[in-house]
Order: sequence, then C-alpha cells, then structure tokens
Amino acid sequence: MVWTVMLVDDHALLRAGTHAMIDQDERFEIVSDCADGASALAAARSHRPDLAVVDLGLPDMSGVELIEALVREVPECRTVVLSQHCEPGFVERALDAGASGYVVKGDPPEVLSRCLLEVVGGGSFLSSSIASRVMRPTARLSLREREVVTLIAEGMSSREISDELGIAPRTVDAHRGRVMGKLGIHKITGLVRYAIREGLISA
Repeated sequence: MVWTVMLVDDHALLRAGTHAMIDQDERFEIVSDCADGASALAAARSHRPDLAVVDLGLPDMSGVELIEALVREVPECRTVVLSQHCEPGFVERALDAGASGYVVKGDPPEVLSRCLLEVVGGGSFLSSSIASRVMRPTARLSLREREVVTLIAEGMSSREISDELGIAPRTVDAHRGRVMGKLGIHKITGLVRYAIREGLISA
C-alpha cells in the first residue's frame, strides 16, 4: 500500500527537506508540493491525497483556514501540521479545525514518519514535545464531528445525516472515520456509548 501525500509550506528549503525525508519511505508518494493555500486546495481537489502535511504560516491564508477548507472539500484527506509553533493555542486551534496530527519542526525526522503512519491508519498523533501541554486529540472533536456523532447515535443513516446537515454522504463517512480514529472506537455501539457519556444524547 502506497499513500499519497501533499506538502504545503511557503519556505522552499524546509519544504525540500521534508520532501526528501518522506521520499525515503517507500510507503509514501508525494503527489503535490505547494507554497500557499490556494495552490494546495487546487492540488487537493485534483489529486485527492491521503495526507496533507501543512505549515500554519502561509502567505495567503492561515494553516488553520486551509485545514478547515480541506475538511469541507476533500474530507478523505487527513491533515498533519508541521510547524515551528509549539504553544498550546496553536496546537488546539489546529486540532479543532480538523488536524489529526501535530509535529514540531524541531523534532527528529522519525517523529514525522511515525505521525504519518499513525494518522493514515486512522489515529491521531502529537509529538512528545507538546503532548503534555495540550488536551489529547481524542478529547477534541470539532463542532461538525460532534454533530455527526450525535446524529449517528440517534440512529440516522449516512444519507439521512447528509440531508440533515447539507453535506455529501461521503463527507459524513469521512467524519465518522475521523471521529472513530480520534476516539479509538471501532463500532457504532461504541459511538452511541460515547454520545451518552458526553451528554450528546440521553440514555
């Protein structure tokens, strides 16, 4: 299995270094290499990559805005942030936007490799340099993810949820998969128990 990757970073030298590092792993293929958010969105629509590795500081939009756009337009693409920022506020905003992983640029190269493998497998990943300073991503669902969980727990099908929220059925399925990865849940019954425990629905 070879997973496709899109890189988004406005620093050409850093982008080239990340490109070279990921290229060494035969499990990944870089299909797009972008310096700004607009070109990244165009490339994502065209290539439909499995993963996007995104910097937070882009010249035309923030990395958080790009992540939100990717969740809306290419929901099957999971996002990893690779940033110099390690402050909890930056990390939490990225996770709230829909990122599944966060790696700091000062981390060793193998940390990014572990992150990519974890995220593409449906999980979440925070580098150890920031994990103790922010809430675990398993505790952080976006507003849309919470809406999807609630409707699933109420017994609605993907088609019914797509009609209710005005999104495509495949987007519903992508949200469900992302939530289950974040929470480490593998069955719908587990989502129902989570929704009851969190007060999203009544028992």
